[in-house]
Amino acid sequence: MAQISIEGSRLVRFLNDLDVSNADLFDKAFAERISQLIGLHKSLALSGLPLKLVRLRFEPRSTSAEKVQQEFLRVNQELIETLIECFTPGNGSARVRFPGYREDATQEQLNNFDLYVQFYSARQRQIELKVQHLLSYVRDAAAGHSPRLAQLVMLESSFGEAIAGYDRQCLAAIPRLLETHFEQLRQKYQDSLAKQPSESTPEASPSWINHFSDDMRELLFAELELRLMPVMGLIEAFDEDSPELDKKSHSKKQSAEAVAEKAKA
Repeated sequence: MAQISIEGSRLVRFLNDLDVSNADLFDKAFAERISQLIGLHKSLALSGLPLKLVRLRFEPRSTSAEKVQQEFLRVNQELIETLIECFTPGNGSARVRFPGYREDATQEQLNNFDLYVQFYSARQRQIELKVQHLLSYVRDAAAGHSPRLAQLVMLESSFGEAIAGYDRQCLAAIPRLLETHFEQLRQKYQDSLAKQPSESTPEASPSWINHFSDDMRELLFAELELRLMPVMGLIEAFDEDSPELDKKSHSKKQSAEAVAEKAKA
């Protein structure tokens, strides 16, 4: 797993806004604790990197920077559209749907937070799998483009591997961090119901469910952005190493941001 900058990311900022972040997991003193995160065994492995870089044998490949960008855009858009589908109420075409939007959901199921944890964790695994496949593709393409990029790929993958456990621990904790927010929204809704006349018609989709759905979707978008950072970093390095690219490639990269913004609207 490649290194991702959890501290200071939009994901952490959003968790802070929801008042559910965990200081023990998202420690701002990350740089000061890097040796503890890596551990002795991985530190020894990293200490041998300079020699490995010197001895690295460059094996050229013909994958173009434009083709790499196109694959990034395809995977990014596919993941965004999948998230949109499963968070859309009444979307019968969605194979997997946000638990609160299932047509057969009972009141007990709506209030069962474990179902939402399972749903979120499943989306995390889906995102991680696809991003890892994309990252492997971009690494192979970059490593075969030039000796400089081959060294960069070795550095990126080595450091990412060294702190993979820390990244995984933080991201795996997110679903459970949402429980407090879930309970606050649910209780606020229950309190509002108690103040309404008894003859009031209940909502088809309770407002707190819609609110929680929007927040969970926003978190997954932020996590997708976070997981794609190593990929985008390599693509930028690929572009800088490819002077033959024209303005068309730049507009394609910008379109990825447009797709993401449209999805979150």
